[in-house]
Amino acid sequence: MNDNRTRKRVVFIILLVILLVALVIELKNRGVKVNQQAINASLQTVRQDCKLWCLDPSFTIQYEGKVMGDSGKEDLFMSIKRKNDQFLEASYYVDPESQKFIKIIFNWRLMAIDDGSAAKANEYKELIYTIIKDSNRLIGTSQIMNVSADADEIAAYRGKLLTRFGAPLYETNQNDNAFTYLFEASDHANHKWLFTAYQGPSGFAIGGNPTQKDSKAAAVAFVEDLSTMAPADFEHSLMNRDDTTNITYGCENKKCYSK
Repeated sequence: MNDNRTRKRVVFIILLVILLVALVIELKNRGVKVNQQAINASLQTVRQDCKLWCLDPSFTIQYEGKVMGDSGKEDLFMSIKRKNDQFLEASYYVDPESQKFIKIIFNWRLMAIDDGSAAKANEYKELIYTIIKDSNRLIGTSQIMNVSADADEIAAYRGKLLTRFGAPLYETNQNDNAFTYLFEASDHANHKWLFTAYQGPSGFAIGGNPTQKDSKAAAVAFVEDLSTMAPADFEHSLMNRDDTTNITYGCENKKCYSK
């Protein structure tokens, strides 16, 4: 009699374990399905947001993993990379529940397409530029757009600025404050913008009054125009604030370098 009860208990425990294992597997599978649905929804959110440029076949959009978001919950990290070399052009951090996101676009041209300033820049293709030597007019200017943090590219832009304007308003041997140009841009309708072109902590950037109408579009038009110029020959050495590392960059015979 006792043996029979014991066998029943063993069978019951085995069945219970099997049911619990099946339940765990089912819940895990459901979690995978929910996660995949969230990933697919987030990928669609990214595609919809960046459709002006990221749907080009030269880019890939993919899920990279989970990261802790500002709200303390996990966000889904989506990357946009160049297909040929997997260079990261943009990052999206998407809340899988609300589909709200934070995006970071690293390429200034893609950023200008994304925010519409590239299209608006077509209206300012023939701007007139006047160099300004009054440093007091720097007061109140701030960054409008970051252009490049790559040393070779910064060297090229500096060489092109030398071609366009000559010597800068000032230059130093500090990497985070290497040079600054101050100039005014105007169009045929007498619209005017005050701009700076400088190398600061984030690299080469354009500054001015970000709140002025079409300042970003006019800045994009300037950088596009500057990009067509041949760089002048120069070489300059820079040091970081800690005085322990330095860089020398320049251009020679239209080829720019850093070392």
